Amino acid sequence: MLDISALSQLRELKSTIRQSNNQFEGVVRGSNGSFGFLTIKPAEDAAESAAQGEKSANKRPKEAFLSPAEMLKILPGDTVLAEISQDSKGRDVATVISVLQSSARYFTGRYVQKGKGHFVETHIEGSERRLFITPKKRKTAKPGDYIVARLLKHPFPDGRAQTEVLRVLGNDQTSGIETKLAQEVFNIRPGKTRPEHATCEARFEQKSAGRTDLTAEPFFTIDGESTQDMDDALLIRRAEDGHWILKVAITDVAAWVDPGSDLDSEAAQLASSWYFPHKTVAMLPGTLSHQWCSLQQDQARLAMVATLLIGADGNLLADTRIEFEQAVIRSQAKVSYTQLNAWQQSPEGSETGLPEAVTAQFADALALADVLRQWRRDQALLMDHRPDYRITLNDEGKIQSVRKEIPGPAERLIEECMVRTNLETARRLVAESSTAIFSEHAGFKPERLKQVRHIIREQLPELAAADPAPDPSTLEGYTIIMKAAQLLESELPVFAILSRLQTRSRLSTTPAPHHSMGLDQYLTVTSPLRKYADLCTQRVLSALIGDGRFSADKVDIDTLSANLLNGRRAVALAEQKLQQHFAESLSGQRFTATIVQVNGSGFVARIEDNGVEGFVDLGALPQAKFRLDSTYFRQVGQHISFMLDQSVDVIVRGVDKDNGRILFDLADAVLADTPEEAAAPKEAKAPRQKAAVADQVVSEATDEQTSDASEASED
Repeated sequence: MLDISALSQLRELKSTIRQSNNQFEGVVRGSNGSFGFLTIKPAEDAAESAAQGEKSANKRPKEAFLSPAEMLKILPGDTVLAEISQDSKGRDVATVISVLQSSARYFTGRYVQKGKGHFVETHIEGSERRLFITPKKRKTAKPGDYIVARLLKHPFPDGRAQTEVLRVLGNDQTSGIETKLAQEVFNIRPGKTRPEHATCEARFEQKSAGRTDLTAEPFFTIDGESTQDMDDALLIRRAEDGHWILKVAITDVAAWVDPGSDLDSEAAQLASSWYFPHKTVAMLPGTLSHQWCSLQQDQARLAMVATLLIGADGNLLADTRIEFEQAVIRSQAKVSYTQLNAWQQSPEGSETGLPEAVTAQFADALALADVLRQWRRDQALLMDHRPDYRITLNDEGKIQSVRKEIPGPAERLIEECMVRTNLETARRLVAESSTAIFSEHAGFKPERLKQVRHIIREQLPELAAADPAPDPSTLEGYTIIMKAAQLLESELPVFAILSRLQTRSRLSTTPAPHHSMGLDQYLTVTSPLRKYADLCTQRVLSALIGDGRFSADKVDIDTLSANLLNGRRAVALAEQKLQQHFAESLSGQRFTATIVQVNGSGFVARIEDNGVEGFVDLGALPQAKFRLDSTYFRQVGQHISFMLDQSVDVIVRGVDKDNGRILFDLADAVLADTPEEAAAPKEAKAPRQKAAVADQVVSEATDEQTSDASEASED
């Protein structure tokens, strides 16, 4: 029998032989295109690294490109053995030798028929695949149905996968199919644990003991009319010397959900409440999210109350910090955004039907919001938000109408109070060396800093000439640059361009700057009913003020981040499918839209009235040629250019169901580059356009290969 030492030596020998042949194990990752990437596994242990030697270890690639042909033979998530070589551009390219492990078993997608072949068309980690359904395993499914299928034969090595139909979800006409499909694809399901009312009543009595009684204080909530999971309430007063007393009551979910319990595990799996078009999948069961943890009007509730003393300049009063106490509160009113915005328009003539103790706070509350917002504008970085689009569904579960909403004073009040509470909580926890789940935003992508500096030299020369010039890799430099870009009057949308060169925010148990907010550190704690990260940080606060022990270091941040990304993708898929159906009803109509993305073959524009996004294919225009200016994200033609934030008139053409995107045409004709090209038939230019698109796919693939590792889920 081989001993452990011998087995280790065999592993080292096997690994060394593989590496000498440029063979490595890795995990397959999909992309938005037909290509993919192989993330190379690091050396298994220090002994292996030492056996390979420093020179050999340095040659170990981190990632390799997988061509569309290779991706046909494997599935995203597979662990494979591959040979790594380099193409003519010096890029690491993988050729799969064998599949070592595959966890792919079930697939959700559309049943399609191509010729005599029947397939399930499915998305796997961003990659679209068609997997063959064997003839005797199709059950009652018909082309156009959405189905759940099971893998019978892996596609390696010939690319010929086989599946069977397990069940039919419905088709495009099925009410709510968009949400149902998204939930199946991303496995978003509510937890099974359901606390009984009697159990909750007993726990409330137990946890109320010893808490501060604030039930007589006129706290009030501000939410949408239909909101049921209300997790924060406000109390705002102006002191005689002019400073504000801001109290934010945060529902004390930590008092209800014990770490490590079934309820906690299910909440961690969901990571958040998810608001689909047709339904809400709450992070916690309705007994808590809509009842015992919701700060309902006239109901006593457990809360953690934060108190901030804010001066006329927006800073906390000298020698003060955010303070917390565990209390019992009773909200005296559920105020809707509409009610408060109407009151702000006409304070004297507005009949709100709300208690006077609540409406008496409105003037001071809105004044405080203005002060806090100005403080962020001066001391940090304030980004303008895009409009919200509220949909109304008809009886068939499809979009009946869309209402564009611009945030008003009520929305800004909530935003400013929550942002400041979150910020001051982060500051206190950092000062006391307490763990928490922080939100980090690293600013510009490191691989884009050269491009950023180039843009600064050309568009913000006064910054480039400053001594010292702002360093875009630091928080201070980033903030200076973005503020200058916001104020810049230019033909180019410099602020929008710079915004496309940034990383995404990510969660971390280590405090770090949040560049996009211009803050040294940041976290969120005000929504523990709807966000698991907030719940964990609330547990830290409970331990801080003497109730229990909890360390955020125990939280698996990578898993939590993956679960958040999974949920966001699910909601996005449901909204995308619903929007596509809506776009079909708009076919042939003309709208004004704003360009939000530019790529090698055209641009994506968002209709201003309803938020529908569609793609304009400039390569399909027979009369004009365009080139991509990748520095400034614009398509440049001889007579016209298209760039970010530009307003264009478009006509909705329809939906490309093969690529899952809405198509727009330009409403106005584009001038021909030459009379000869204007007269040339479209077919004559098609091969050249196809080649250009193919070149861009390679370009985008290379860019994703170098930058996608820095992408993480946003908070």
